[in-house]
Amino acid sequence: MVLTPTGVSMPRLPAHTSKLPSVFGDRVLEIHDNVYAMWQVPSGSYLLQAFSVSGYGEVFMAQAQGKPGAELGTSRELKCASGEALFFGVGDRGYRHTLELKDLESERAKESVRIGLRSAGVHDFDGPGFRDCQLKW
Repeated sequence: MVLTPTGVSMPRLPAHTSKLPSVFGDRVLEIHDNVYAMWQVPSGSYLLQAFSVSGYGEVFMAQAQGKPGAELGTSRELKCASGEALFFGVGDRGYRHTLELKDLESERAKESVRIGLRSAGVHDFDGPGFRDCQLKW
């Protein structure tokens, strides 16, 4: 998942997903089942984009050919306000590798956070990619 301010053109994606943090810094996190991503941002408009690992090559190639490639993932524009928490889940619509961002009910989302692991960034094969809720590897 990548979070960028709205209106800022998306930089070129690196060829390998492990290099995404070098382009997007701490605004890129990886999630799986029972893993969540969290950002604290100033008020404003943002674009949340999700790409599947299996579809990343297609998105990379589309962007390299001058096409946005965003249609190969999914995105949602967010209006963030001070003191507000927004919750989303990423799912595969119909098991067709078609990603979708789903609004999550607050209590259900908070429970998922309580039992889940927090993403510490994009998994690099040299080490673990996730931390638990106490930020331990």
